[in-house]
Amino acid sequence: MNWSRLQINHHIKAAKLLAIINAEILNFIKNNPATSELQVQNFALNKLKQHKLKNEIAKPIIAFRENTSEVHYFPTPKTNKKLKPGSLILIDIWARLNISGAPYADMTWMAQAKSSKSKLQTSKFKNHANTVFEARDKCLIHLKRELRNDRIPSGYELDAVARNFIDRAGYAGRFLHGTGHELGVSSPHGLGRKINPKNEYPIKINMGYTIEPGIYLDKELGARTEIDFYIDKNKKLVITTPVQKTLTII
Repeated sequence: MNWSRLQINHHIKAAKLLAIINAEILNFIKNNPATSELQVQNFALNKLKQHKLKNEIAKPIIAFRENTSEVHYFPTPKTNKKLKPGSLILIDIWARLNISGAPYADMTWMAQAKSSKSKLQTSKFKNHANTVFEARDKCLIHLKRELRNDRIPSGYELDAVARNFIDRAGYAGRFLHGTGHELGVSSPHGLGRKINPKNEYPIKINMGYTIEPGIYLDKELGARTEIDFYIDKNKKLVITTPVQKTLTII
């Protein structure tokens, strides 16, 4: 079922609040250079409550260093890492308004703790991040082009654009999940047509989706970007979350 106009407005409001919270998380990390994944996760949860957002499924993903290489990493007391100079940081947050039927917003952001001694490492992290940013952009370019031609592409088609770009960049087999998913009302993952290799049907109008290509090098590092969008009744693409262009150094 497609979203109503009210649900679209609820999603847009949640997405705007998530963007504010993401900025607050980045600022918290910057001002607390000895923080840990669990401390940042707790900060994020407190901010979700402060902004009156609901998060029913799991806690935010906060990953430092090699923990970013796990697709769905959730810090525990046993795996919890402290921030170090030069640490790669992955932040994945999702929430919805505390209103019945309000859809989720979902976003992922990449950052690195500042360090004067890790220029080579920073270059490596930027290369990985830029690859997923460009894969996302290729997907958006294809989607916009097809919409201009009055055609809505399939989930399979959009996934192939991002996946083929990542493969050609030298990371074949390192993109370990689908390119995107519907946004739900009881979970950030909706139950409908996904943007993945199995969905041969067109994505829906007036339905929120994510685009989230990623690269994961086992026990070394991971990079993922995630944005939300929907296609309106006039077949126009509407992006509702910030679009990260470069690795954020904090």
